[in-house]
Amino acid sequence: MTSILVVDNDAEFADLLRDGLRDRNYSAASVRSAKEALAYLDRNPVDIVVAHLHLRHVSGLELVSRLRDRKAETLGIVVTSQGNLDTAVQAIRAGAYDFICKPVTLAVVEVAIERAVAHLAASREIQRLRLTVAATQPVDTILGDSAAIREVQVVRVVAAFVG
Repeated sequence: MTSILVVDNDAEFADLLRDGLRDRNYSAASVRSAKEALAYLDRNPVDIVVAHLHLRHVSGLELVSRLRDRKAETLGIVVTSQGNLDTAVQAIRAGAYDFICKPVTLAVVEVAIERAVAHLAASREIQRLRLTVAATQPVDTILGDSAAIREVQVVRVVAAFVG
């Protein structure tokens, strides 16, 4: 199940969006600030963060930038009530996957989320395929073709990828 965190100063909007996403079978939570979002992300796996551009203390742009640095596998979608092309470019440069202007409907947010989910699935498949290909390549310093040697090769590839 895709997990989504909604971050917005407007409690009513955040909770309404969270509840609508839950009704559509997403695992959704909401918080009111970037600080709360970062704390939540430290404790919970999240696939997508939907954040308002103008948050208290730390902007939505700064939040998605921190996401990119700390949790590269989590995608950020920025929502704003004062959208223009310059702001959209800034958001994308900061690391946002998508940019949505208010007023938004749940349907608009859901389309952005569906695109992000497809992107995440493709990224994960590419990662899996890279591991599979690497695991089938012989390691030059190890000779042999026994089951034990192949297992060592797989462990080394995974360790190199993760490490």
